[in-house]
This record gives sequence, structure tokens and C-alpha cells, in this order.
Amino acid sequence: MELSLRSHPLIQEAVLLGQERMQTSAFILLNRAEAMKYSPLEMMDEVYRAVDEANATAPQHSRVVMELIDVLPLGYPDFPRTESKGNVIRRQAEVMLGSRVDRLYERYEKGTLGEGRKADDSAAQTSSLEEFLCTSAARIIGLGGNVFAESHDLSTSLFEVGLDSLGATQLRNELARFLHEDIPRDIVFQHSSINDLVAYSKTLDAVPAKLAHDIQLKNAEGLLTKYLSRLSTLNPVTESKQPEGRTVLLTGATGALGTEILRSLLSLQNITKIYSLHRGPDGIDREVKAFSSRLKDVDVLQRAAGEGRLQGLSASASDDELGVGGDMYQIMTREVTDIIDAAWPVNWSFPLEGFDKTINGVLNLVKLSTTQHPKTLHFISSIAAYANPSGPTIPETPVPLTPTVAMQMGYGLSKWVAERLLTEASKSLGVKVNIYRCGQLSGDTRNGAWNKTDFWAEVMASGINLGEIPDVGGVVDWIPVDVAANVILELGGISNAKSGNAGTDSATRTEAPVEVYHIANPSVATFEQISETLSTILRRPIRVVPTTAWLARLSSTPNPAITQQMVPVMEKMLKEEMGKMARMEVAKTCARSEIVKGCVGVADERYWGVVVDGFVRMEMVHGWEE
Repeated sequence: MELSLRSHPLIQEAVLLGQERMQTSAFILLNRAEAMKYSPLEMMDEVYRAVDEANATAPQHSRVVMELIDVLPLGYPDFPRTESKGNVIRRQAEVMLGSRVDRLYERYEKGTLGEGRKADDSAAQTSSLEEFLCTSAARIIGLGGNVFAESHDLSTSLFEVGLDSLGATQLRNELARFLHEDIPRDIVFQHSSINDLVAYSKTLDAVPAKLAHDIQLKNAEGLLTKYLSRLSTLNPVTESKQPEGRTVLLTGATGALGTEILRSLLSLQNITKIYSLHRGPDGIDREVKAFSSRLKDVDVLQRAAGEGRLQGLSASASDDELGVGGDMYQIMTREVTDIIDAAWPVNWSFPLEGFDKTINGVLNLVKLSTTQHPKTLHFISSIAAYANPSGPTIPETPVPLTPTVAMQMGYGLSKWVAERLLTEASKSLGVKVNIYRCGQLSGDTRNGAWNKTDFWAEVMASGINLGEIPDVGGVVDWIPVDVAANVILELGGISNAKSGNAGTDSATRTEAPVEVYHIANPSVATFEQISETLSTILRRPIRVVPTTAWLARLSSTPNPAITQQMVPVMEKMLKEEMGKMARMEVAKTCARSEIVKGCVGVADERYWGVVVDGFVRMEMVHGWEE
């Protein structure tokens, strides 16, 4: 990013700061001779143009919003440099800039007007709040100005048309300047469409927490009602001859759990073929990349594709015929015996509306499961769908009718909607449904590969870096992701492993009850026990400290495990959600799965040695010597 900026003849030097802050800022020294060729307005436009070009190729977390650019005055002293190569010494440069850094971020976070881009000034003069939001959102997302041309587009979640977390923060700040109000930082996450933002903005006050909570629950019930109405148009399952062999349609094969499920499926001799649905072109490039990133053997994919056992398909589950085209869809209706739906956006910040298309994908998989011949639908759910039971533990039963049992965030509520939809599909259409409600999935037992953006991976890696982990309380029932994949295939009757659930094999089960299993580790531990294990492995103390104290250190200490954008999300999760979640019951799952009963213990020393090695390889923690 800095190199790209320095390539512009007007820019002599650029220093990016903000490693410990929510977003990156840029401090720019101009080439005096070049600057004399421009008027002040032209000069700023050139700088902004250079930043736009650099942003186009920069990673998302490194991109710079225009409000966090400080063009230093002509004659400003050069940054401190190394004697050998003349490189900028970043820490000394930050000290030299002093209060300029704090003032820039304060102005940005409070949404006050500074020297910023003249285009923003003109936007602030826009007579229509709706027009301003449409224009700003389209520019931030990188879409054409007519993206919100139709009235129904105004009620569409901005996250559905490409807005990300960084863009949501930028839109919030631009709206704050337009309104001259210090509005909540998560306002775009809570009110994610143009219409919702207009309605909120006209109040000029933050929505009371209880009202916002009630609105969220109402939205969840409304979304379920919408999809139950669509479900009622589908035809029930009709019994017909099952195809020979076992053919699996898998979604989410590029995710952490999906990768492990695919790996295990390829090892099973009874699996005739696997269709892996993904975004992007046909072929298995996406799967190969996912395997490679998680230290899996990619040769097994190449062999399976060459043998015709694995076929990667460009798809979109939310589209008609899953986006694969009519001919391929008809082939799948005839061949597929099992559908494993492991695809879901894991974004703790997304509002419920951002999962609308994903839930529509579940409905389309239900439709496929009722076509030609009965197919078992295996749905990967989450404890977030049933985090608040009426009793002390979460039963292995379908979620209740009220969304209050779900974790009160878009992700949890969307899983609740999906579980309720599938429960009704089983009841009214005769669909054979297995719901695998996963607790926390941890790094695999072979390589320690943990999803790098997983919440608890970030917490534990951060804890290792800080020398302390937060005391969330309760017991820990995390299960390694590779063990979880094999348990799911065993419980679903897909693997060759002997299982007490053999009667639920898709080829033999004649009734269609919803089966709910909890994918969690029966060999639990406490955070104290985990900290003792880590202390032994690392040969230095890893303490358990109160959550508030841990968050304070997290927000003030450089840490390669997370970006500072995640700190507010982590704070909300640890303080408001994680401590309230009940423990999952696992009696039924243990009775039907030999694999889960033999799972490695949560605080096992050898296992955590593998996980820490994985963190090091992923550059989430500093190196350690065995």
C-alpha cells in the first residue's frame, strides 16, 4: 500500500498507521516541486486518486478511507529513517506525528467535518437524505449510481449487495457528518437497508435497546413466516426407488468444517460421487485452495476429480435450480441421496437481513430433497440457534417456536429461522432431516488448523500472545473440527462406522422425524485447566483473568491474532453472549456415536501442542520453542 502510494510523482512518502486502531490511516508527505504544479483542490484530488488506486489492490483490512488521510503541510520535516536503507522507522514516525494521529481518529470516529474530500462536502448539501445514502452506499460498495433505482432496492440489506464491515463503518461516519450527530458505531449493522437508515435518521436519537431488541425478534418471526409461506407451495415427498450407490451434494466445502467433511467423504468407499457446490467457476480450484490453506493433502482431491468421484460446480443455493443450470439440476435430482448443507456466513456483525439469501438457499435444498426420490437433508446448525433455553441445559430437540431462545444477533437468529423451517419441512412435506447443532469447533487433531477468523481461535491466540485468557466461566466442550466431521457422517449413517443410529440411513429410514444432535465434546474442561495445559506447553504462565481486564489489555496491546476492528465485536460477545450460553446436552449423541465418546479431552496437552503449532504457522501467535 505504501509502495503504491509512493509511486505517484506527487507523493514523496506515505506512512500507514493504525495497527492498534479500528482502521488504517495514511500520513502523506508531498513532493514540493510536483505540488507547485497543482492548485490546492487539484492537489488533494490527486492524492485521493492515488489512494483509490492503492485501495483497489490492497487487502481489506489495510484499505484507507478518505477521512483518515492527513496530507502534511509543505515543509513538514521528513520521517525518521534507518541509516542503512533509509526506510521509515514507523514507531518513531508515529511519535513525531504526535497529537495529529489522535486528532485525525477523533474527528473520524465522531463524524465531525475536517479538511476531507470536497466531494463529501457537496454530498452533505444533498437535499434528500435518501439520495445521500444511496449515493454514499453505492460509492463505498463500488457499484453504479443506479443500483438503488428500483423502490424495492431501498428495503434490501446493503450487506446483500456487497457492503462489508469496513464499508459499514465508513457509511456510518459519512451519515454522522450529514446529520451532525454522534450516532452509534453499529448503526448500519442494526439498520442495514436504505429505508431503515432513513427511518432511523429521522428520529435523530438512538433507538432504545429494548425497542431494538423487540424489532429484531419481530424481524426473525417475519422472516420465518415468509419462508413458511414459500414452503407451503412445495410438493410432499413421494416414495420411489432409490438410486444405486451413495451420492452426496455438499455445500460449504471450502469452510473449516466443510473441508473436513469433504476429506472424510473421499475416504469412504461407499460414496459413489460428491457434488461440491461453491461460488466461482466449475472445477475444484476452490476446494484445492481450501485444502492447501488448512494443510490438507490436495492430491486426494485431484485423484477423486480425475476418477469422476468429485465434481466442483459453480452454484448459488439461493438461486433457482441452485444456480447450476437445468440439465445439471436434473442430474442431481436423480443421483443425489444425501444433501449436506455446511454453508453459512460466519459473521458476528451481520444483521439478520444479511442472511436472507442464505435461508432461501435452505428452502431450495428442501425442494431438491423432495424431487424425484427422497433425499436426506443434513443441516449444520449452531448452538447460537438455541443458546437461551428455559432450563439449565440445551436439549437435543428442535428449537422452540420463539426466537428468544436464539443468540440475539443476526447469525443466531438466522440459524433459528433455518431450524424452524426444516422442522416444518419434515412435518408437512415428509423431508428426512438431521440437524447437527455444533458447539465450538476447535483446531483439527492432525495439524491444529483452526479457522483463522473463528471467534475462539482469535481469543485463544490473543490469550497466548498476552499471557492471559478471559474467564468466561462454565465448562468448555470444544470439539476438534476433524472429529466433528466424522461424528456427523457417523450419525447420518453416511460413513461405514458402526453407529447406534443406523436406522436413520437415508436409504432405509421410512419415517421423517427431525433428528437433532449436539456436536460437542463430552470430555469437558475448565478455562483454568486449559491455562495450566498452555502454561506447561509454553513454559511460561498463562493466567485466567476477569473478562473486563482482559479486554482492556486486548484493546491496548499489539496482537497479530486480531485486527482492532474485531475488539468491539469481541467485547460484545464475551460480555453479552458467551457468558449466558447454557451447556449442550450430548446424551443422545454419545449413545449413537462411538467416535464422539472417544474424543480427545478438551485440555489434552498433546492436542494443545498441535493447536499452538497451528497458530504459529498461521502467524496468529509469536513463535515458541518446544
